Amino acid sequence: MVDVATTLGGGVVLIVVVFLALRRCTRLRPTRSAALAALPAVGGYLVWSMSRSVLSADVIAMHLVIYLGTSYLLGLFAAHRDASSAAGGRRGRKLHWAPLVILGFFGFVFFMSAVTVVIARSGLSGGLAELVLPAAGSGTVQLAFPGVTPRDFQKKEALYNQYLEQVAQQQARGWQVRKGWLSVPVVNEPAVFQVALTDREGRALSGAAVNGSFVRPSDSAKDQAFAMQEVGPGVYQVRLTLPAPGAWELLLEIRRGEDLHEVRARTRVAERG
Repeated sequence: MVDVATTLGGGVVLIVVVFLALRRCTRLRPTRSAALAALPAVGGYLVWSMSRSVLSADVIAMHLVIYLGTSYLLGLFAAHRDASSAAGGRRGRKLHWAPLVILGFFGFVFFMSAVTVVIARSGLSGGLAELVLPAAGSGTVQLAFPGVTPRDFQKKEALYNQYLEQVAQQQARGWQVRKGWLSVPVVNEPAVFQVALTDREGRALSGAAVNGSFVRPSDSAKDQAFAMQEVGPGVYQVRLTLPAPGAWELLLEIRRGEDLHEVRARTRVAERG
């Protein structure tokens, strides 16, 4: 795979060679020579980049800016040299410092942008890594960070719309969920958690599959998943032992036929003694 440094450097060298050839072999004005010199590099890179779907728009734009900037600088300095020679021979007017400062600033920006892209895509070379990075210990060090652009926004939008539809159906269904502990939960001691389900009219909802989990926000390794058993009409219980005191989050999922009802809540577990 051709890296960014090769395409940038090769394009710039091609522009300089073509420009010098045009200046030596033709009598075109410097600006026209510069414009023609940029065509092979710009056109060739655009044709080549069309077959490389992995190239991002910012990398392509950086190449075009550097190619066109190089041709512009060549034309500018050549035109000034011709004007100076016509005005007074070799000791003609000097180029004012202001455009030099502006050109130098943008040249530095383009150069640093190119270096950043090259390092991000290819990593540092071995010698440069040893020079600018601290000594590495055991293991492999990753020096390239190309990044990933998420492209699943349509899928996420569909899932969010599905969630909103489910919430609306859940509110229209009107199920009543009463939940709680039958006794104060204490860390590392079994306690019974109960859920009572009724419909909008207060009738017990039997035959539901009630599952959930108690989630520990500070330590996912302590999360406790559970499945509840129906012990009476619309009454579901499970005996749990939670391993840490403090705040826990409850994620409860109730399925009855094709209906799904989800509940989120919080609870606290007391310390022993």
